[in-house]
Amino acid sequence: MTNPHQKITPTEAAKLLGKAESTLASERSRGVGCPYLKINGKVRYLRSDVEAYAAKNTTRHDTSGVRV
Repeated sequence: MTNPHQKITPTEAAKLLGKAESTLASERSRGVGCPYLKINGKVRYLRSDVEAYAAKNTTRHDTSGVRV
């Protein structure tokens, strides 16, 4: 079982979100995207935040192409 409060690196977060690390860095600098922490100058994400962000920002389409 995965600990939802586990702190993960930008590399791990990018993999879970299907994004490039550079995209996450760009989003952080623009103040958008997934919530993150800065601990001793290092960026970390809570696994639960990444999973919630992914779920909230996933668009599904039915077979007719209409958003559901």
